Amino acid sequence: DTTTFREPGVLGSAVIEGHTIRFLEVFDLGNTQHKVGRGSASSRLNEGLPSQADHTSSTNGQRRPRIIFAEDSSFFRNKVKKFLEHEGWDVVACEDGALAWDAMNDPQCEADLLITDIEMPNMNGFELTERVRNSRKWAHLPIVAVTSLAGDADRAHGIRVGVNEYMVKLNRDELLSTAARHLGVSLIAD
Repeated sequence: DTTTFREPGVLGSAVIEGHTIRFLEVFDLGNTQHKVGRGSASSRLNEGLPSQADHTSSTNGQRRPRIIFAEDSSFFRNKVKKFLEHEGWDVVACEDGALAWDAMNDPQCEADLLITDIEMPNMNGFELTERVRNSRKWAHLPIVAVTSLAGDADRAHGIRVGVNEYMVKLNRDELLSTAARHLGVSLIAD
């Protein structure tokens, strides 16, 4: 349950053997600490002060970097979207590869990076990558696969169909640094 005990630093809860267990969100707890006593660049977002992205868009007229993110797990999709947006990036989160492909086919769609899960219903990440690589508009879009399929055969298949980077889920720092590198921007210093 990600709604009942919704507060800073709490990821969600579950009932295990008759006991309600709260799961703590380490990154939120860190941001709460910064907000309360030790100000940092990350606390600017919490306090409503201009972020790096606001500064970039207002000083040179460029839009914020935009990421298409395909992930069928609502839990993981919401977590990753949150920390990508914390960096000041626009994120179009889609429940599967088919919805991501539909979003990319909107004539108004602009994107600088595709982050995709591999195992998804309707269209998996390999199929989405193949469609992107075979399209005229998106053929050169950087693609990062974030998945629990970490075997050598899965990795080789991902590279073969056109994935630029292939990483295992749940490594927040690695994903952020990889995304920043492909977007050509710096991370907000915490």
